[in-house]
This record gives sequence, C-alpha cells and structure tokens, in this order.
Amino acid sequence: MITALQSGCITSRILLDGHDYLQRLALNNKVVVEWIPGHAGHSGNELADELARKYTRGDNVPRAYGPEPIVPIAYAVVRENVKKGLDKRHQEIWRNSKIKHKLIPGPLKGTGTVVKKSRLATRILTYVYSGHAPLNKYLYRIGLSDSPSCKCGLDDETVVHHICECPLFIRQRLVYLYEGIANKGMIAIAQQSDLVAFIMASKRFSRSLE
Repeated sequence: MITALQSGCITSRILLDGHDYLQRLALNNKVVVEWIPGHAGHSGNELADELARKYTRGDNVPRAYGPEPIVPIAYAVVRENVKKGLDKRHQEIWRNSKIKHKLIPGPLKGTGTVVKKSRLATRILTYVYSGHAPLNKYLYRIGLSDSPSCKCGLDDETVVHHICECPLFIRQRLVYLYEGIANKGMIAIAQQSDLVAFIMASKRFSRSLE
C-alpha cells in the first residue's frame, strides 16, 4: 500500500479510498504512514493477523455487504471450505455404503491412497478393504466354494482371518507385516505396500489376479 501511494498513480479503488481517508485525517492531524514488520509484537498488526486467521479457518465466512468495491473472498478460504465440504460428503457416502464388511473406519487420507497405486495393487487393496476377497468365506456366499472354512481348520477364511490370524501364513506375516498374529485393527493402519506384499506372498488371491 505504501509503495502504491508513493507511486503517484493509483489504479485501485480501495487504495484511492484509503488515500482520501488519509487526506481527510491529515487536515487536523499529523499523519505518518510507516511500514511495520509482521510478527514483531506490534499490537495492531498482531490483531490484524489474528482476524485474518480467524476468517480464513472459520466455518462461517461473513458475507459481503455495502457499496463496491467489495473485497473478494480469499482463495485460501474458498479452498478450505470446499475441502471440508468434500471430506464431509465422502464420510457420509462411506457410512451409508452397502458394504457391511468394511475393514477401515472411513475414507483413506494422506498421500498413500489406493488410486495412486498400480492396477494390480488397487485390485488387491479393494479386495482387502471391502472384505469381498477371493477367499472361501466370500466364495461360499456367492456359490463358488463348497465350504467357507479355511484350510487351517480353525475358522472361516475371511480377509481378517487370512491376514491376521491364519497359522498357515505366520512366516509371511512376520516378514511383511511384522507380527505373527495380529488383530483386525492392524489392517487399517498397515502400510498398503506391506499388505500388497503379504497377499502376493500368500498366493491366496492368485487366480483372481491373473
């Protein structure tokens, strides 16, 4: 603002209004326009920063009223609110999904998302996270297996049993998932690359991945 005022050529209506206010104020007062460094403990500047942060991360961005020109909503505010809306909608879709055997509590976040994996890895992770994997429990349910039981004879062959519990795959589990026997919650927090490596090593999905 100071540089613009010193240039002698003001093209912004907001700066022009500011210039006029300063001129009026200077009629009966000594006015000094001075640059103040940010985050240096100046009370007025700190208050301005706090107000800016408040409106940037606030859930209710105030509407603009009054004569033009109206300062546009900051890009950061728009981006943050769009992101919050999309995340909320994504959570609603996940909660209302018809898949009843989901093994993760909500949509995955972060850079290691399924869509960034190879086609093979994406198929494996979809099998794992949905619970609809080519294992005896699911195959029996859709009429493609004579029994839901695992070859170990201890339980039905579900995704949880295969990845976390089956004693036939303890060695692979120790190598790729770092646990001999694990609980169901491990699937949600395990590295996706480790899950894919374990499934490939176990060879139980092989026919469906050909």
